[in-house]
Amino acid sequence: MKLLSLSILFFLLLTRVTHGAFDHSLYDNILKDHVSNGSVNYAALQTDKRLDDYLSLIAKADEKALNSSNENVAFWSNAYNAYTLKLVSESYPIHSIMDIKKKGFDSPWNIPFAIVAGKNYTLNQIENDVIRRRWPDPRIHYALVCAARSCPQLRSEAYQADRLDAQLEDQGRWFLEHRNSFDFRTKTAELSKVYEWYATDFGHSIQDTLRSIAAHADEVLAKDLLKNAKAWNVSFAEWDWSLNVKK
Repeated sequence: MKLLSLSILFFLLLTRVTHGAFDHSLYDNILKDHVSNGSVNYAALQTDKRLDDYLSLIAKADEKALNSSNENVAFWSNAYNAYTLKLVSESYPIHSIMDIKKKGFDSPWNIPFAIVAGKNYTLNQIENDVIRRRWPDPRIHYALVCAARSCPQLRSEAYQADRLDAQLEDQGRWFLEHRNSFDFRTKTAELSKVYEWYATDFGHSIQDTLRSIAAHADEVLAKDLLKNAKAWNVSFAEWDWSLNVKK
């Protein structure tokens, strides 16, 4: 019995070290149940009380227990995406997150409804005042999902500190392939508006942006972008605000 108890204790300690100071397994299960290929079953999510349970954990979390950048980025990214799911599911059915109107607030991203580690935040504050300011990694733009079809794909799993780099790299490759287009013949690129809205996160010029993008491109495109960035003509695609809902 004593050996069994020690084994269980070792497993729990190992799990804590591997996944970090905050347990995202509840959210991970929610995503696996309600998200498929980036599309969300908001109708089912409306009646799933686990989302409220997870957000309650987020609200009561001890931020000081997050000991690394990866733990922090995973925690705050999951918080942003989970609160976005909550905001949309509360108002569903809607065509777009832009349809959500709250008196006194100019956009759904400026509603201070998210409680994280005992403090109230808007989604904009989580993204811009916390994540982008404290951990300036442009790959965060591939992780945060604003519930629109032009957004990055919402993963069917939570972000985890021990796998965060691999998850962000995967998100970057997916986003580059599915939200951008490149024509070698005419040297024209139509990029996501993410690269326009957050241009400074990707460098000081559009050429810097193209070189940043190269990190997630296939070998042929990456080589060309790195070598001939100035030769490419860039435009930005119209943003599709329709909901990332499962049909």
